[in-house]
Amino acid sequence: MSKTRKRLVMMFGLALILSSQAFGAGIIMKIPFNGLDAWSGTLNPNYNGANVDAANVEFFAGSIPAPNSTTGRITPNYTTFGTTHQYDKMDQNGGAVYIRSWDGAPRTQGSKYGKSAGMAAASGAQPANQYNVVKFKTDYLADKPVNAPVITGGSESNQRVGYTSSVILKLSIAFTYSEGSPKIEATGYDVKYWVDPETEPSDTDVNRVASVSSGSFSLPDVDPKTTKAFDAGTYHFKVKAKNWYGAGPWSATKDWTTLAGGIGLGGGGSVTYALKAGINGIGLPVGGTVNVSVNGGAVTAADTLQKLVTAIGGVTAISVWDATGQKLGGATFDGSGNVTFQTPGFDLNSAPVAGSALYISVGADASVTISK
Repeated sequence: MSKTRKRLVMMFGLALILSSQAFGAGIIMKIPFNGLDAWSGTLNPNYNGANVDAANVEFFAGSIPAPNSTTGRITPNYTTFGTTHQYDKMDQNGGAVYIRSWDGAPRTQGSKYGKSAGMAAASGAQPANQYNVVKFKTDYLADKPVNAPVITGGSESNQRVGYTSSVILKLSIAFTYSEGSPKIEATGYDVKYWVDPETEPSDTDVNRVASVSSGSFSLPDVDPKTTKAFDAGTYHFKVKAKNWYGAGPWSATKDWTTLAGGIGLGGGGSVTYALKAGINGIGLPVGGTVNVSVNGGAVTAADTLQKLVTAIGGVTAISVWDATGQKLGGATFDGSGNVTFQTPGFDLNSAPVAGSALYISVGADASVTISK
């Protein structure tokens, strides 16, 4: 091979090496000028990677932190390519890269922001992965919540403690929170509760204000105020949303009277009972014809106690406290639902009575929803 040809081969090999380095693994994000959507923000054309705080677009590895935080922020290189901002992070291999954009000063309360879904970063493929980000929508507001949650329902049951004869009151509420427009995120909720004859506690009462992360709350097994189990009575609940900037307003108060129904069922609604294998004490929230659903299944109408037992299924015994006669009446059933014993004067063909106390024994755990 001639010297000239050897030199050409060496130069070609060197070019391949340089080319492979130039197109190494990494991630490139291309964003057009005026890429923000909604409100009035535009991308900062002077962002050069050195002054991240001056930019109204941020990049994060792994996840997007709180809007007042920079945890996990990465500083990509920046170039202008025609009418596009180009950000590249050639050593960002694996994981995910997220983008947060701002219409206003970054991480400042009162500014509006948007956040992207995660984009998978490069994993060694060549050339570098590229993502064309067309627009951002800054529809979140960095501020404390302005909307109060809405308590939507609840459930009540008396649950047996293990294989003992002791039972504890299980009372829960469910609620929803609307972020509004612009959206204001909630990171958690405070639930205030009290029971007659108590009056509404202060917001700082650690025995009557609990913090939860999701849209539900259940009374603890032991009352932190009295160190005893909760008992039958009338309970009151309020909820407020909170985030990094503070808390919003309290919701309207919702009341629940045990063994007599509860939240909003006078005008319709539902109550779900978590029946445990064995004896359970519940209160009928409505009377007359009731709708019954077991474990989320089809709804069955029941206008008598017998039909209520059949709709629930697996009932081995039922008893009802007769407040007028001050006595307990009931019946037992075999595995096919046939009556095996019935106390004198107890009428299985009578209609369910709102507020009546029922004691139901079932052979297996079941979630029973009663609605009107």
